[in-house]
Amino acid sequence: MLDISLKDQLKNIFAVLEAQYTLDITVAPQHESRQELTEMLADVAECTDKISCRIREGKELEFALLKNGEPTGIKFRGVPNRSEEHTSELQSRQVI
Repeated sequence: MLDISLKDQLKNIFAVLEAQYTLDITVAPQHESRQELTEMLADVAECTDKISCRIREGKELEFALLKNGEPTGIKFRGVPNRSEEHTSELQSRQVI
C-alpha cells in the first residue's frame, strides 16, 4: 500500500528507534476501511522491528501509538490521508 519511496523514508526515520512501539488498532469487523487501515499500518510496521501492530475488534475505527506499552496521546480516528501521514510522521518524531 505504501510506495517504496515512503517506506525508504520511514526506514531512515525509524533507524534511531530504541523503544518498542505498538500501533494499537481498534476496528469494527465490517468497517469499510478496515482492510485499508490494517494494510497501511502493517506496511509501516514492516519498516522496523521496533514497531508492531495489535488489532482488536471495536465499534468504530481508530488507532493509537503506544511506547513500551504505554499510551503516547497520539490517536487517529480513521485512515490518515497524505497530509495526516505527514502529521503523524512529525508527531512520531516528537515521541521518539
